[in-house]
Amino acid sequence: MKLVPASPWDYITATSKDGVTRFDARKTWEAGAFLVSTWAFIQLTLTNNLTEVFLGAYMVTWVGARFLRDREQRLNAKPG
Repeated sequence: MKLVPASPWDYITATSKDGVTRFDARKTWEAGAFLVSTWAFIQLTLTNNLTEVFLGAYMVTWVGARFLRDREQRLNAKPG
């Protein structure tokens, strides 16, 4: 499993089974949401307003998103 993308474009593009790289709207929305929520997390931390609710929501959102994406990839994988 590749942990670090080869290019920053890997965060918003996907490569199809025939090797064609294309724009991926799901990955783009996910990257944008991650940037916005991380900015809010940092801002709340710096202003000493970070609550357990926001911290929990932040963690559940990103762990949940990763779990669902991995589950989708497992379900769509061809056996064998």
